[in-house]
Amino acid sequence: MTHTGRAEHVPQGTKNPAVKCLDALEADGALSADEKAVIRRLIDYRNSAGREIHELVADITSERSVAPNGSF
Repeated sequence: MTHTGRAEHVPQGTKNPAVKCLDALEADGALSADEKAVIRRLIDYRNSAGREIHELVADITSERSVAPNGSF
């Protein structure tokens, strides 16, 4: 229960809180199923970009990290 006397939709410590929050917002009518799907795709995109950041910046080096002979 919260201080408002209502049960929490997503209690602290819940696994996958973002998914539970989206489900609760849809159940409350704050989000449509389409809006929820768009948010899920954005979250998935953000997560995949975060996991693959090394591929995005693999060829970027600073001059300080390159030795005079061109090696690292």
